[in-house]
Amino acid sequence: MIFVCNRPGRLAAAIHTMGLRFAIGVVWLDAELKIVDMKLAKPWKFAHVPKAPAMYYLEANPAILDLVQIGDQLRIDEVIA
Repeated sequence: MIFVCNRPGRLAAAIHTMGLRFAIGVVWLDAELKIVDMKLAKPWKFAHVPKAPAMYYLEANPAILDLVQIGDQLRIDEVIA
């Protein structure tokens, strides 16, 4: 899933994993969709905060962390089904 923050920032893009029973891969992106941080977010943690301000973040299967790296530029294409 991709999430859009109201404004770029570290705290604006912070997430929690309270209630999750499994780890997720989180990728934080700036306004230009450049990866600014990524992390394996383990369950039951109050806050996961990116190291740099982010405008978007992706929550995905932890395997995403093996496919991208900080500094990569992503592209999001709209798919109409």
